Parts: sequence; structure tokens; C-alpha cells
Amino acid sequence: MHLIDYLLIAALIVLVVIYVVLIPISRNKQMKQQKAKMDKFYASLSKDDEVLLRDGITGVIEKINGDKIKLKVASNVVVNVNKYGIISKIEEEENE
Repeated sequence: MHLIDYLLIAALIVLVVIYVVLIPISRNKQMKQQKAKMDKFYASLSKDDEVLLRDGITGVIEKINGDKIKLKVASNVVVNVNKYGIISKIEEEENE
């Protein structure tokens, strides 16, 4: 075998190592950062926050009990939802 063949094999091995080891490590780090961000968001939820659910329903938090939240979606209508169904808080406009 020639020197160029060895260099080609070495280059392929390096690419395989990058693909198999380094890329999953990078993705894992990004997933941990996203999970930490969402955990912080869920911990910040409190009574009287107006929130948006994944399916587009909005409401005001009446009570929080662990992962379960009582959400007022209309006058005299309170539904039980899982807190992980909430995707964002609805901030009030300052100019209203």
C-alpha cells in the first residue's frame, strides 16, 4: 500500500470518530441546555399568570399542584391541565 492509501484510511477513521462520538456529545449538550431552560420556565409559573397551551388555548392559572394546573379558560370554566402542556406566558402590553 502506498502512503496516500494510509492517509485516506486515517482521514476516514477521523471522520467516523467525529460522526460517532463528537456529534452526539454536542447534541446532548444542547438538549441539556434546552431542558434547563424549560425547567426554569415551569418553575416560574405562578397563580394569575396568563399562559398559552400547545393547542392554542389561553387561560389564567388558578392553582398549581405539582404537575397539575387548574386553568381558567372562560368565565366559570376551569380545566385541569398538565404543566408540560404550557408553552409560554402571555405578557401584558404596557401600552394598554
